[in-house]
Amino acid sequence: MTLPPKKITCTCGHVMELTQSSDWCTKCVKKVYYHTKDRHKNKLNGIYIIFIIVMVFGFLTYIFTEMIAGPLMILESLSK
Repeated sequence: MTLPPKKITCTCGHVMELTQSSDWCTKCVKKVYYHTKDRHKNKLNGIYIIFIIVMVFGFLTYIFTEMIAGPLMILESLSK
Protein backbone atom coordinates (compact mmCIF):
# COMPACT_ATOMS: atom_id res chain seq x y z
CA MET A 1 0.00 0.00 0.00
CA THR A 2 1.51 3.30 -1.07
CA LEU A 3 1.02 6.23 1.28
CA PRO A 4 1.54 9.91 0.48
CA PRO A 5 5.21 10.87 0.91
CA LYS A 6 6.10 11.98 4.43
CA LYS A 7 9.44 13.15 5.80
CA ILE A 8 10.39 11.20 8.92
CA THR A 9 13.35 11.92 11.20
CA CYS A 10 15.05 8.85 12.68
CA THR A 11 16.36 8.86 16.26
CA CYS A 12 19.89 9.18 14.83
CA GLY A 13 18.90 12.45 13.08
CA HIS A 14 18.74 11.11 9.54
CA VAL A 15 15.78 12.49 7.58
CA MET A 16 14.11 10.20 5.07
CA GLU A 17 10.95 10.21 2.99
CA LEU A 18 8.58 7.30 3.52
CA THR A 19 5.81 6.14 1.21
CA GLN A 20 5.15 2.85 3.03
CA SER A 21 4.21 1.98 6.61
CA SER A 22 7.80 1.26 7.73
CA ASP A 23 11.34 1.16 6.42
CA TRP A 24 14.90 0.78 7.69
CA CYS A 25 17.07 3.85 8.29
CA THR A 26 20.00 3.77 5.88
CA LYS A 27 22.32 5.44 8.41
CA CYS A 28 21.75 3.53 11.69
CA VAL A 29 19.70 0.51 10.43
CA LYS A 30 16.83 1.04 12.89
CA LYS A 31 13.22 0.60 11.87
CA VAL A 32 11.40 3.86 11.09
CA TYR A 33 7.59 4.02 11.03
CA TYR A 34 5.22 6.22 9.04
CA HIS A 35 2.74 6.39 11.94
CA THR A 36 4.01 6.53 15.53
CA LYS A 37 1.31 4.08 16.72
CA ASP A 38 2.89 1.36 14.56
CA ARG A 39 6.08 1.48 16.68
CA HIS A 40 4.06 0.54 19.76
CA LYS A 41 2.24 -2.21 17.85
CA ASN A 42 5.53 -3.77 16.74
CA LYS A 43 6.83 -3.80 20.33
CA LEU A 44 3.66 -5.53 21.56
CA ASN A 45 3.96 -8.15 18.81
CA GLY A 46 7.52 -8.92 19.93
CA ILE A 47 6.41 -9.33 23.56
CA TYR A 48 3.53 -11.56 22.44
CA ILE A 49 5.85 -13.83 20.43
CA ILE A 50 8.29 -14.16 23.36
CA PHE A 51 5.37 -15.01 25.66
CA ILE A 52 4.13 -17.73 23.28
CA ILE A 53 7.64 -19.24 23.01
CA VAL A 54 7.99 -19.34 26.80
CA MET A 55 4.54 -20.94 27.16
CA VAL A 56 5.34 -23.63 24.57
CA PHE A 57 8.67 -24.39 26.26
CA GLY A 58 6.91 -24.64 29.64
CA PHE A 59 4.24 -26.94 28.23
CA LEU A 60 6.85 -29.22 26.63
CA THR A 61 8.75 -29.35 29.93
CA TYR A 62 5.54 -30.28 31.76
CA ILE A 63 4.74 -33.02 29.23
CA PHE A 64 8.27 -34.43 29.49
CA THR A 65 8.08 -34.45 33.29
CA GLU A 66 4.64 -36.10 33.47
CA MET A 67 4.91 -38.55 30.57
CA ILE A 68 8.57 -39.59 30.57
CA ALA A 69 10.45 -38.64 33.73
CA GLY A 70 7.63 -39.48 36.17
CA PRO A 71 7.05 -43.07 35.01
CA LEU A 72 10.81 -43.69 34.80
CA MET A 73 11.26 -42.61 38.42
CA ILE A 74 8.39 -44.87 39.49
CA LEU A 75 9.91 -47.84 37.63
CA GLU A 76 13.29 -47.13 39.19
CA SER A 77 11.84 -47.09 42.71
CA LEU A 78 9.93 -50.36 42.06
CA SER A 79 13.04 -52.19 40.85
CA LYS A 80 14.95 -51.57 44.09
